[in-house]
Amino acid sequence: MQPCCPPRRRNRLLLQPDEFTDFFANELDQLHGEILSCKRSYSPSLLGGIESLYDVCIENEPTLGSDVHVMLEKLGKMSMGWLINVLQHVETNSENEDDLKRITAVVANLSGRGARGAVTRDWTFGSNQILTIRDEAFAAASIGFMTWSASIVLADLLANQTINVNDKSVLELGCGTALSGLSAARFQYPRRVVLTDYHDAVLENARVNIRLNSCSDVASVKKLDWRDPPLDMPVFDTIIAADCIFEVEHACLVPVIAKRYLKPDGVFEVLLPLREKYKQEVSAFESNMRFNGWKLCNTKTFERDHIILKWYTYELL
Repeated sequence: MQPCCPPRRRNRLLLQPDEFTDFFANELDQLHGEILSCKRSYSPSLLGGIESLYDVCIENEPTLGSDVHVMLEKLGKMSMGWLINVLQHVETNSENEDDLKRITAVVANLSGRGARGAVTRDWTFGSNQILTIRDEAFAAASIGFMTWSASIVLADLLANQTINVNDKSVLELGCGTALSGLSAARFQYPRRVVLTDYHDAVLENARVNIRLNSCSDVASVKKLDWRDPPLDMPVFDTIIAADCIFEVEHACLVPVIAKRYLKPDGVFEVLLPLREKYKQEVSAFESNMRFNGWKLCNTKTFERDHIILKWYTYELL
């Protein structure tokens, strides 16, 4: 396989929001020109360019949010035909196993988040407070691997101590990638932080993130099935949860589970996105919280990635 143009250096950079759109458009135009030039020929340069632009999108995702997802869709639509054609050629000729692995990885990455491999990235809060989070491909474990907007906002509230958990025990319900719980563990001084979820693969990924952030002395992982909660778990000073209501059943279970594991004078902090798709579920959650003896102490709304998020602070009556 001969390249139709010389290899180019891979770009890796962080961009401001107002720079990203122009940068991406220019890079996409250049790649489109190379695709038209190479047609079905394999080009290490073109493959490297697609990899590079994908990497830049992923590196900027924590700052740019949903705009990055739109750009990745454009990159996938433009390059997928060429990638599939050269993948078939590489598979047939079997000349370079590394090329085959690279092309396969790019196809998986651009086929949607559920197909791509693990991505490890830094999330920055406040005055250079950094968490390193491994965000796995989540096809094997439903939605638990994805870092959602609500968990980012909750993590920020914990990082800047708007939610104060110093010298307190903390339980996170549905921890997912554990961004929020690890923000509490890393940037405050809680007595302990217990990260819970149902899926074993999600819990293993949370353990990896505990190690990546050197939080093993304060943070731990425990499996928690809301339908069959363990009897041996202690009660906590603070319970946190982000984006935990996807079904009406969740709206019924979360108020009961939180009540079971919260101290009488404790606080339950919840961040929920107000998506039209889950409007009934959120309404059911609010009703069930009242029915189960919770007092709503405070609410506040935020906007991130064009999504309205609602922060609830509850105490037991």
